[in-house]
Amino acid sequence: MAAPGESRREPCRRRRLEHACRRQPLSHRHRRSRGGHRRGHRRPLGKDGPPVNEELRRRVERLERRELARDTAAHYADAVDSGDPAQIAAVFHPEGTLTIPSETFRGRDAIAAFYARRARGADRRHFVTNITVDDTVIDTRFAVTAYFLFTSREPGRSALGWGVYDDLVEVAGGIPLLLSKRITPALFTDLDDGWPA
Repeated sequence: MAAPGESRREPCRRRRLEHACRRQPLSHRHRRSRGGHRRGHRRPLGKDGPPVNEELRRRVERLERRELARDTAAHYADAVDSGDPAQIAAVFHPEGTLTIPSETFRGRDAIAAFYARRARGADRRHFVTNITVDDTVIDTRFAVTAYFLFTSREPGRSALGWGVYDDLVEVAGGIPLLLSKRITPALFTDLDDGWPA
């Protein structure tokens, strides 16, 4: 029935319009801004959207490199636990150094040779904790420090120990490698001797 002031055709037109609105997909009914984008929807960042803030991009990329540098502590522990000297050496930069209290080894070949002697006949498990990552003056290099604990089954004894790792890590092309690693043991003992005060 027509409302007061409406012609007979007006109710039909109103019903057809309501029916069309109900059938139209919701996405087509969003109001659009002058740029042609639906209001309430964010434009994508990048080529088809507004330029990404360069400072924000730089900071995000550096955070990603920091996390890769942090992962080297676990990569090294896993490699040592494998007992494979080549796998251990691969965690290092080709010209990387390994420093222990008695000696420094330079290059992957020297590092692999050291672990070939050290890991022979031992079944070790390393645990790393309290990992900290600090920036350096070079964007791709990070100073990584961690505490370590290890257990070792060796011929004739069971041993354990703990200490500190001080690392310098280079992250280039998304690959973190140890430029230098200094191992400072705080204790190394077997279960018979223990660690009395």
